[in-house]
Amino acid sequence: MPMSKTLASACAWIALAAATPLIAGCALSDDNLSRVMVAPGKFSLYTCPELVTKAKALAQRASELEGLMAKAHESAGGGVVSTLAYRPDYVQVRGEMRDVREAAADKHCDMAAIESALAAGNVPSRPAPR
Repeated sequence: MPMSKTLASACAWIALAAATPLIAGCALSDDNLSRVMVAPGKFSLYTCPELVTKAKALAQRASELEGLMAKAHESAGGGVVSTLAYRPDYVQVRGEMRDVREAAADKHCDMAAIESALAAGNVPSRPAPR
């Protein structure tokens, strides 16, 4: 019997260690988390037309992920599925959108074209508060 208590205790510690990053991730805002998930300077070598193209692709992906998250919330337990399956991708896309904006501003690109491309996916410039 002592072996089974030790095994149960070890399993509990392993489960706690595995859950800690998930719990810690919930404490960060999407904006702060997106800064961690996106490599700085990722778009520094892009030209202005390439940034517009990337902005369109990111807006489309963000819109797709929002649809998937909304659909997941319709089912029982969908909030958990949405958070685990789609939120990390969504946060990363939002971070990349922010970085595209910053790179375009640094390069003095036509910001109206960038914002228009990002708006194509109906994604606001700032995430909606939760």
